[in-house]
Amino acid sequence: MSLFAGKRKKAYLGMDLGGSNLYSVAFDHEWKPIFHSKIDTEAREGYLHVIDRVAAQIQALKGRLEEEDYELTGIGLGVPGLVQSDTGTVFVAPNLGWNHCKPIRDMDLPQELKDLTVLINDVNAGLLGELHQMEEVQCAVAYFCGTGIGGALAMNGRLIEGRDGAAGEVGHMVVRSGGRKCGCGRSGCLEAYIGKWALNALIQKELDGKKKTRLKSTINYNLKKQPVKSSSLKKA
Repeated sequence: MSLFAGKRKKAYLGMDLGGSNLYSVAFDHEWKPIFHSKIDTEAREGYLHVIDRVAAQIQALKGRLEEEDYELTGIGLGVPGLVQSDTGTVFVAPNLGWNHCKPIRDMDLPQELKDLTVLINDVNAGLLGELHQMEEVQCAVAYFCGTGIGGALAMNGRLIEGRDGAAGEVGHMVVRSGGRKCGCGRSGCLEAYIGKWALNALIQKELDGKKKTRLKSTINYNLKKQPVKSSSLKKA
């Protein structure tokens, strides 16, 4: 009889908490995907509501892994904001409306699951994933465009996070003094011009105008109720 009979296989959970959706992917010990899921973030409902959704999703996916004979041994939670990973603190996440909060501490989860969870900036997590797949690459710059605009830097195979994890955060670099208001509270940030929410607002403004346009006559729905998705903008 094998000494390993009945022993569950190890699995890891990667979660990407965005301003619009919470994406989750489960991996086995060889980093092969087991399954993935996507739910709405519902960021407008506030911090505690979002954290409750994350916690519930962790519990649900843990149960799903156990049904497939896996043991959840690590959780990575990527957040779109300035993150201090060692303390589990999010200093600011404009697209989630978060300021100086500790998501892992506040999640309604058993302590053993909290202990498995690591908090990281979402684009830093994405760049780490890319570096893992391309071992020959040691220095890289990454830009991710979603609800907001994020960036990350790596040198000699290591992340360059800077003070409070702000290195690479191009979305909140001011590109126009006194420009459009950004979700972070400042004016003229790059994200205020090319972030998804900014593009939604720009298109809505054009549709609300009095002048008749081909776009207005072609699109027959309210963008406030049905925002433009990243996939649609990519196709365009």
